[in-house]
Amino acid sequence: KSVFDVLSNFDTIKVLWADIGAATYELQDIWRPLLSHEPLFMDPVNPVVNLADANFFDARDLNKFASDPKTLDVFRREAMKLPAQQAELQKLLSADFHED
Repeated sequence: KSVFDVLSNFDTIKVLWADIGAATYELQDIWRPLLSHEPLFMDPVNPVVNLADANFFDARDLNKFASDPKTLDVFRREAMKLPAQQAELQKLLSADFHED
């Protein structure tokens, strides 16, 4: 999955960090009630903080822009101006349109 696929479904995301060793705490240190939250995007340094807590973070714009297929068009157009990137971008664009 691409990053934009993941972000377009942010309302159901669960990122723990501790399960892959990327947090400063262990998985068992996470405050248990947080594990049932959706979305859950744990703070990698604090095992009791959900950075995506709906009381403080509204993911609607993130979902909207991440799911728009034209989100990266401006960057793709600029990258196409770089000769070394043209062939690679053509492959990616072709793959993007043929995946679904």
